[in-house]
Amino acid sequence: MDISKYYLDYADLSDRGIGSKVAIIKRVKAGEFPAPVTATNAPNAKRLFKKDEVEAWLEKQLSKKVVYK
Repeated sequence: MDISKYYLDYADLSDRGIGSKVAIIKRVKAGEFPAPVTATNAPNAKRLFKKDEVEAWLEKQLSKKVVYK
């Protein structure tokens, strides 16, 4: 199974311009970004983000009106 079809890691999110690892962690803690999932409860387990949740979040962000002066 190719997990990259379903999940994104911090590097993928950064490549998409969503933010750095630190910025993403802050957004997750504030409830402003979808929380990652892990395969285990180990503190060093790789955190992955569900691709469909991230894409839905991104669509919502892009639909907001932004006015630049």
